[in-house]
Amino acid sequence: MKTIESDFIFNSPLETGIRALCILSVDHYLIFDLQQLVALDHLVVHTGDFNNGPESLHPKTQSRAGELIIRRNLIEQGLMLMEYKGLVSKLSLPNGFFYKATDLTHAFIDSMTNSYINNLKIRSEWAIKQLKMKENDVFKLVFKKVISDWSNEFELTNIINSKTIGVNNNGD
Repeated sequence: MKTIESDFIFNSPLETGIRALCILSVDHYLIFDLQQLVALDHLVVHTGDFNNGPESLHPKTQSRAGELIIRRNLIEQGLMLMEYKGLVSKLSLPNGFFYKATDLTHAFIDSMTNSYINNLKIRSEWAIKQLKMKENDVFKLVFKKVISDWSNEFELTNIINSKTIGVNNNGD
């Protein structure tokens, strides 16, 4: 029987919720909306894609084009799970809903000690440092990078498909 290591990566609401907790726990006073947490989660997972970032938390896959679309729903589910357990607070403010760490967040994150969590903490601290240095430019940078990668992925797919089916650029 094959055993699963404790560091096995589950891209599930539980894992995305824990990643959100790590991000929120870096600075107890920070609050983020869902869109910001989606961008920060992407940044934390793919730190190696950005200048001076530590090695990425997850391996680079060939097709990551739809990742942000999928990630948004997973993070929202993860935040609901963490809110249900009292590990995150959802704030209703005049400009939308925001999430904040609770008093339990740090204790919960500190109680986990596997290498994935340790690496996640390091990358979360790096991401928040980038955010504080560059303010909202970090969010623009993440989405610009993802859109650029997505565009390049589609261009490559079109080139491969046109060669596979024998279409040339003249429309022949």
